[in-house]
This record gives sequence, structure tokens and C-alpha cells, in this order.
Amino acid sequence: GACLEAVVTRMKLMSRFVHASQDSSEKVLPVASLRIIAVSATIPNVFDIASWIQVPRSGVKRFGSEFRPVQLHTEVLGYRETQPWQFDAMLNQ
Repeated sequence: GACLEAVVTRMKLMSRFVHASQDSSEKVLPVASLRIIAVSATIPNVFDIASWIQVPRSGVKRFGSEFRPVQLHTEVLGYRETQPWQFDAMLNQ
């Protein structure tokens, strides 16, 4: 999460800086032509992320659960123990 965000932000800033400071006579550095491809199966705010990495809305490809090859099943299990060690013991059963 936060580490990936920091890396992508730094790469974006480096790309802008290198692109702005290069002369036409200098060779193009790889960071100047940065391309970010983001893929996630669970991200709910895809358009916010697209805006952050500067992708136009027309460039966003979003697929719903109908494209999943396997049906996704979600289950939430609760516990009633009040002591943390009891919760750990329950997980180890």
C-alpha cells in the first residue's frame, strides 16, 4: 500500500524532472518515458487511482465479476473469546 504509493510517486516525479531537464541533443533516459500499468482484482476506487497516475477515463479498462473464471465467495468468521491468546488458539485448530 503505502510503500507502493511512495515508489510510484517518486517515479512520477523523477519522470517529470528528467523530461523537463533534457535537451533534444541528449539521449532519452528510460525514466523519461515512464509507463505505469496497474492491475488489481479488488480495487474499488479505480478512477481515483487512474487520476493519480494521470490516465484519462477513456484509458481505464474495468471488468466486473462476470469476467472471473471462478465464482468468488466471501465469508466472515467471528469469534467470541475476549483474550488474544484464545483467538490465536482458535486459529490454530
